[in-house]
Amino acid sequence: MEARQTFLVEVYGPPRTRAESLRELAVRVRDASAALQLEGRAIAYVRSTIVPEDEYLLCVLEAVSEEAVREACARAGLAQERVSLVVDGPLPTALPAATETTINPKERDETHE
Repeated sequence: MEARQTFLVEVYGPPRTRAESLRELAVRVRDASAALQLEGRAIAYVRSTIVPEDEYLLCVLEAVSEEAVREACARAGLAQERVSLVVDGPLPTALPAATETTINPKERDETHE
């Protein structure tokens, strides 16, 4: 069995698209993914993010191929969507040491007078 990959689907609504309309699109993507899964396709809806001010929707899906993601989008009735493979992984356990010196705000004020 092929390993699933993570895909990001970008959906841009027409001007003045309401958040509720974008939410309905997200539900359709979720439902289309579930239907494909019931048919034996290796795909899973992970989550959606709606950005109402910019009128777009981001959906994250896991699938063995971009083709499966595009099929879910087509079944959901999405047009002109962008599908991108994303790299998802754990964060590093430790952050690298800072290279800049931290200046106390009082010291900064004294040096810039």
